[in-house]
Amino acid sequence: MVKRPLNGGAQTWKKFLENHRDGIASMDFIIVPTIHFELLYCLIIINHARRIIRAYVRYYNNVQTHVSLERSSPAVRKVQLAGAVTSMKHLGGLHHECVKI
Repeated sequence: MVKRPLNGGAQTWKKFLENHRDGIASMDFIIVPTIHFELLYCLIIINHARRIIRAYVRYYNNVQTHVSLERSSPAVRKVQLAGAVTSMKHLGGLHHECVKI
């Protein structure tokens, strides 16, 4: 006899949220009273795109050149003398890095 899970084999909320994280946004509508006793209506929308933010921080700290560092990146890289030059895409092709392979 096959044992079935207690929830009938349905997906848990935690698993559902993990699977659909990229397409989920949180929204809230708030009313804020101002100093002049007027009402300010605010609609706040938050996208849960942590991976995009982490990828940009990684790109910014390891690849992108900085003017204050005399056009060098903060991460130390070895000089590549031999190899063919190719372009590596970062952030879905928004930024590119030329490297030798």
